[in-house]
Amino acid sequence: MKWNDPAIYFASELASSERHSWELEREHHGKFALYRGEELVGVFDDTISAIDEGHRRFGSHFMVQAIGGTPDEVLLGVLPAFPEEESGD
Repeated sequence: MKWNDPAIYFASELASSERHSWELEREHHGKFALYRGEELVGVFDDTISAIDEGHRRFGSHFMVQAIGGTPDEVLLGVLPAFPEEESGD
């Protein structure tokens, strides 16, 4: 496992994003979604508001994604400062 692989560190958030995508695109296209684990925490008008709320509530390990972007496009994923790496990769 590579330390910077978003598909691994943000698997729950990406799955939640996929589950909510149709509803969010219909109701909040052009805004920004904040995810923590499988929870859609909220929808924000701009990235700064979403990031600020993520930092305020969680400190780290949250994801912000543009609503209406491609499913693989993660705008921002915030992890702890030094995630552990597995050796051999």
